[in-house]
Amino acid sequence: MTLKYLFLPISVLCLLFPFTGNSQHVDGTIDTTFNIGQGSNGVIFSLSLQSDGKIIVGGWFSSYDGNGRNLIVRLNEDGSLDSTFNPPQLGVSVDDFVQTTLVLPNGKIFVGGNFTRLNGLQDNGLKRLNPDGSLDTSYHGNVSGSIACIKQQADGKIIASGLCSKYSGTTARYIFRLNSDDSIDSTFNTMTSGSNAAITSMAIQADGKIIIGGGFSIYKWVTRYAIARLNTDASLDTTFHSGLGVNNPILENSLYLQSNGKAVFTGHFTSYDGITVNGLARLNSDGSLDISFNEGGIGMNAYMPNLTVLPNDKIMIGGSQSFTTYNGIPVKHIIRLNADGTLDTNFNPLTGQNSSVTCFLQLNNQKMILGGNFTSYDSIPYNRICRIYSNNSVGIDEENEESLSVFPNPANTTLRITNSGDFATITDLTGKTLLTVPTKHKEAEINISTFANGIYFLKTNNGQTSKLIIQH
Repeated sequence: MTLKYLFLPISVLCLLFPFTGNSQHVDGTIDTTFNIGQGSNGVIFSLSLQSDGKIIVGGWFSSYDGNGRNLIVRLNEDGSLDSTFNPPQLGVSVDDFVQTTLVLPNGKIFVGGNFTRLNGLQDNGLKRLNPDGSLDTSYHGNVSGSIACIKQQADGKIIASGLCSKYSGTTARYIFRLNSDDSIDSTFNTMTSGSNAAITSMAIQADGKIIIGGGFSIYKWVTRYAIARLNTDASLDTTFHSGLGVNNPILENSLYLQSNGKAVFTGHFTSYDGITVNGLARLNSDGSLDISFNEGGIGMNAYMPNLTVLPNDKIMIGGSQSFTTYNGIPVKHIIRLNADGTLDTNFNPLTGQNSSVTCFLQLNNQKMILGGNFTSYDSIPYNRICRIYSNNSVGIDEENEESLSVFPNPANTTLRITNSGDFATITDLTGKTLLTVPTKHKEAEINISTFANGIYFLKTNNGQTSKLIIQH
């Protein structure tokens, strides 16, 4: 993409950047049907999708569309405030914020961040809400410190990490795992040793191992610079050879896996294991740098963007106004990369956003929600949240897929499907059938919380097929 494209009319852009699938809009352009009103009065850090399509939004704000909401809010699918969601006062200090949220299969919501009590003391950095937003009083865990990242394993156990030192009085060095009764899992041993600094990002592999990123330099008394891989018992996986690692921290929730198992991440770093990489890297399964990723490219000119991997393995990266070039090509603070790290020229945000993007939420309807600290997108006022067009094609025959809806995708715990068949099956990559469900009234809701992370296929009895990504 060159600067001349930024001044062309939409009709010409549609020829230069053709749409795919069912989308009739240029990827990266604003969806003006997302009605946020006044939007958020502060930064948005987290976006999570419920099985009914509603959106959980967390961050550092006190109102949404002029309505008082402290740090967390739920939106209807059209962007309007869901007034039935009534969250508690999570914090009272100007320094309080929600960093991350996780929607559970039962509809309850884990909320992680930094919270204080009225007396100014540190409060629980991890809370759980009921589906209506009220505080879940059955949860009695207490975190000393703040939480940056929450993930759910295939067996339903919760892993949380951040700048935290204890869970309910038990030492837990920056990462811990919870049993189903919310007690700390002693088999995940970070009580005697762990990280020496914050763990801000996690990705759980299909085999249950966990790649962690953050600002640490030691894990389990072994030098590891900002990235490491843990075995399922939290011991260090010494087969993951990160060498010198990265020379600066990995950002919050900016480490993801592609379908081939390779880890992609962003941060303030300029090198990995002594090799120059400008804030973006992809690793092989053994922890070595994948030099085939963006081969020959110089990468980004700014080291503070945020990242997510899409179901088709493409990569979204958003940054501040200082993020202006990728591989020497002018860009407007937000880009989409092909799976190999090259610039995807089918994505054109026109003038882009006027400040940082901190989180992404890909929807199954060819659209994506952005959150951050921006107040406009393509020169149209949007306070900290907007929705853009973003084709989610994963290579399945789209003509065959038109009447098959799979939502959300990637899926975490619950999957909704709509199709014209009588039943649907989920198979693995070998073709083995793992689950068959009837689609009563042509719809079904499926609990996939026990499935391992990975790629699956959803097939209907009348021949419709869709690729399914499961990421807990």
